[in-house]
Amino acid sequence: MSNNQLLISVIIPCYNGEKYLSQALESLLWQTYSNWECILVDDGSTDRSAEIFNKYSIKDNRFRYLYQNNQGPSVARNYGIDSAKGKFIQFLDADDILLPQRFELCIDEFNLHPDIDVIYTDHIRFSLDEGYRKGLPAKIPHNDIVRAFMFEMDRTFAIIIHSFLFKSTVFINNRFNVELKSHGEDVECWIRIAICDAQFHYIDQILSIYRYVPHSLARDEVSLYLAKLKVLELYKNHQKSIEYQHAYTQMVQHYYERLTIAYFFQKKINLGINQMRSIWATADSKSKLKMIAWFVSMLFFTSDTVRKFVHFVQDMLLQKPKLNWNPPKVVDILLHPVNDE
Repeated sequence: MSNNQLLISVIIPCYNGEKYLSQALESLLWQTYSNWECILVDDGSTDRSAEIFNKYSIKDNRFRYLYQNNQGPSVARNYGIDSAKGKFIQFLDADDILLPQRFELCIDEFNLHPDIDVIYTDHIRFSLDEGYRKGLPAKIPHNDIVRAFMFEMDRTFAIIIHSFLFKSTVFINNRFNVELKSHGEDVECWIRIAICDAQFHYIDQILSIYRYVPHSLARDEVSLYLAKLKVLELYKNHQKSIEYQHAYTQMVQHYYERLTIAYFFQKKINLGINQMRSIWATADSKSKLKMIAWFVSMLFFTSDTVRKFVHFVQDMLLQKPKLNWNPPKVVDILLHPVNDE
């Protein structure tokens, strides 16, 4: 079977994504691999998202539009999976983009490694005020994938949802947990996929871009860490949690500490203080100092000011190496359109 016969189904859950949706769709049109379909699942949008998408679907029949009443991205992604025709599944949010060679390089790797179920790549973050930033490495640090997703994700490595390309067969018995709504549902799904002995393969290239948008749903870190704690609770009695009890306990502590900071970051000072008190006895000195620093900072400064200062410390005082990455010209055009604010 030739490469061009392998269809990729791109699933975009969209709720009021009009500001950046056209850029996400353009990043598909600029793919060097052309055999894809794009399924936009409109999650009850009240803006111009449907109008924007329909302009693309009129010109190109690879774009398909689905609608549901607002139920959250988990339900939307499951709807997209049920409607997908492709051998592969690619998720993409309405404000993020894929680099032009992503599909081509991933399909080439699938052809070289037919036993692989999931390919994942590196990514980079972009915001208008800070440009491009690299965070944690994307490569899973060891061969115990279940353990890594349970106890190390976002601590020693980080993979965004758009950096995966899945064989569609992995979703036959693994749908997104709709009870988790809009946070934690992705990692919980990856845990179940890994438990099913899916084979993961890494491509050491930046092939997706996550757009940092302050005040977006993805930035609601209180909800994010509450959801991640719920995921850990779901797997409290799993074999890996019992086998690596210390790692499980450490991860719970880490999420509670991040939850405390998230409360402070959102100016929910009293909730932050109460949360800090509840974990103070089990926190180490470094964590205590960090929580106090966030508490004091948020009493006097705005969230945006503190965020920029933290990045300054990371880049300058910690001597973070200069980012050695230049985006393709087409990517820069997408991220800096004339009408972008």
